[in-house]
Amino acid sequence: MRFEDFIYFNDDALSLDESNKIVNFVKQNRKTFELFSVDQKQVTKYNRSKAKQDDFWFYVEMFGTFPKDLVNIMGDCLKEGVLKYCEKYPHANTNRFMNSPRFKYHIVGQGQGYHVYHQEWGPSPNKRDTILAWHLSLTSHEDEGELEFLYYGKKVVPKAGRLLIWPAYFTHTHKGHIIKKNTQKHYATGWFYSV
Repeated sequence: MRFEDFIYFNDDALSLDESNKIVNFVKQNRKTFELFSVDQKQVTKYNRSKAKQDDFWFYVEMFGTFPKDLVNIMGDCLKEGVLKYCEKYPHANTNRFMNSPRFKYHIVGQGQGYHVYHQEWGPSPNKRDTILAWHLSLTSHEDEGELEFLYYGKKVVPKAGRLLIWPAYFTHTHKGHIIKKNTQKHYATGWFYSV
């Protein structure tokens, strides 16, 4: 665990076995999750590239869509991460409580990804402020699929079980890099809101 530029890194937030359990569950239930998938026209619009069938994302309510054991695995790792973050930066959360009730699961195929610089700040679905963003890598990739933070010149390589947490504001503008090989990158990402 370490902090760099207000970014929390935990390379062992999940074990490889835990990461694989989540990925395998999504693969086994892909047809179901495709029903929740964001419209592929949106993928094309934002990426300015031709969307492929193996690139899609869907939103997951933390309770209800995933089995309880997988929710607990993810929930425990996020809880530990945000507690460590607020220990290091106590003024990140003046309300003393944040939650992350839903997340986005993204499967990125070859040549795909979200390549537009963006920030995560904005009103949440329940009109609460977005304080922090998080990214949990579920597969490992070398020299591809990095998460790049614009103003810090930092590229973070995907590693299964690696959790990142950072401020949701423009200071941490970021984008994803493409997957070059014929493989799939799996990750979950979400937001901590003030409560």
